[in-house]
This record gives sequence, C-alpha cells and structure tokens, in this order.
Amino acid sequence: MQRAGYRVIGAGDGVEAMKLAFSNDIDVVVTDAIMPHLSGQQLAVFIRSNPKVANIPIILLTGQENKTAATPADASIDAFLYKPVNADELKKCIESCLNKGSD
Repeated sequence: MQRAGYRVIGAGDGVEAMKLAFSNDIDVVVTDAIMPHLSGQQLAVFIRSNPKVANIPIILLTGQENKTAATPADASIDAFLYKPVNADELKKCIESCLNKGSD
C-alpha cells in the first residue's frame, strides 16, 4: 500500500491498533479478523463506539473458510476481504471506502 501512495501504520495486535486509531490521523483501518488481545471485530466495535474515530471506514481481512461465519452480523465493518488478498484488490477496496465517505 505504500507503493500505491498510502502512509501505512502497522500495529502488532488489536490493543495497539486501538491506541493508534486515537493517536494518529487515520483515513481507513485495515484489520485482520484474528489478532492477539483484541479481534478485528472487537476493534471495529470499539472504534464505532467512540465519536472521535467512529466514522473511519473499517476493512476486515479474514482467512476463515466458512465465509458466512466469518461475517459478523453487525454493521461495524464497511468491507470484508477474504485471504489471500492481492494488493490491487485491497487498493480498490480502500478507494471505494474512502469515496463512500466523501459522498
């Protein structure tokens, strides 16, 4: 994503991602469904519950085989991508999420 012109901030786990969401100017969150300390779905719910960051688009990456079970019923996730994800697919998804926010 850096080659595509995006500034990327990496997090080692869900708790670190949560802290980074508050301490940086973030346009979109791309998170794995399964992370140490806080899952991608839990991170999304946390982000949505905080007015300062509630409108940040969230893309959830999952490698779960059962795609129906991998998709949470809530509306806290803006887009789902199933692994393996190629760079072009992720870039298009990010652009789509960012364009929705500018409508």
